[in-house]
Amino acid sequence: MTEYFQSVTLTDHGRYRTVVPEVVVEIAFDRIMRSARHRSGFAMRFPRIVRIREDKTPAEIDTMATVEALFGEQATGRILLATGARGETERIAAVGSGDD
Repeated sequence: MTEYFQSVTLTDHGRYRTVVPEVVVEIAFDRIMRSARHRSGFAMRFPRIVRIREDKTPAEIDTMATVEALFGEQATGRILLATGARGETERIAAVGSGDD
């Protein structure tokens, strides 16, 4: 995977790369946090690539609106992101309204 991403790198920034937007990857993470360091305003805690999503196109990726929603839901404790034994990731709604 490293060789592939090196071959489609547009700009190497040291800690990260700008690549040709042609591959969709599924990312697992522990939490989403606010971050002044990143242009998006968010950072993922312990991000890791789970798999390449060959069934998705770049037009189908999640948006910043999805990130905002996930951040808000996790802040209320109403969701849990879980990775199963086979690497599948799913959102699990917690019991309760979050108003407790």
